[in-house]
Amino acid sequence: MKRSIKFYWKNPKKITYYEYIDELDLALTGCESVLDLACGSSSPIKHLPKTFHGVGCDMFAAAIEESKKEGIHD
Repeated sequence: MKRSIKFYWKNPKKITYYEYIDELDLALTGCESVLDLACGSSSPIKHLPKTFHGVGCDMFAAAIEESKKEGIHD
């Protein structure tokens, strides 16, 4: 796990959604694949450049189908 995710878990502070996206992008840099648990139909990874194979996992099949249709997950 990268520094950014551990850091925010241990040192919670209010950050904006866009700061979260920037940290997520930094944390996933160099990853070939991403497992997105409880992704829903509007995962934050939709804001990242598609440089990895993304697998979404959610208990609602409709959410998975929507994310696949929007190109968020493979």
